[in-house]
Amino acid sequence: MALENGWQFEKPKESTGRKILIVGAGPSGLSAAYQLTRMGHSVEIREAGPVAGGMIHFGIPAYRMPRDGLQAEIDRIENLGVKITLNHRVEDVLAEKEEGGFDAVFVAVGAHISKKIDIPNRDAGKKPFVLDSLAPSIPLREYAYNENRYKILTKTNPEEAERLMQMAQESVERRWATYEHLAKQEPGKFESAG
Repeated sequence: MALENGWQFEKPKESTGRKILIVGAGPSGLSAAYQLTRMGHSVEIREAGPVAGGMIHFGIPAYRMPRDGLQAEIDRIENLGVKITLNHRVEDVLAEKEEGGFDAVFVAVGAHISKKIDIPNRDAGKKPFVLDSLAPSIPLREYAYNENRYKILTKTNPEEAERLMQMAQESVERRWATYEHLAKQEPGKFESAG
């Protein structure tokens, strides 16, 4: 109804004068940007990928979440005053915070790797994990330290932690290269999830 009627969010009447950087334009980053902007903060989202929306875009098929509807909702957030910068990988959060004069940073990079659970015969079907077949995400090395599992593994078995991180990094880089190649071949037509 809001999209059909062209309704926009009401902009805040007063500014706090504070600048917030959000790393990641997925559901969490977009929601945080919306709420922080409503509170009167100036918000900028920096997204490593070519589109905003994160797993809403890459994880939900287009027939269930039409891309034009998703983009219209993202546009409403931008019209509220949120600046979204795409294809901008944040490699050093503190440096970006200082260079941009931000007062705070919200890291919303998502979880783009599959997780195996102990289910009898889970490998019997030879089907890939869902997240492994979706569009690639941001390289994980910059953000791995936010994962408690990785932190614990680095203390208990650092060689295994490094091996797993290298495998994950290589997998993400291969998928990202494939995605970029397909997107360049068919601009505007490539849909990652259906």
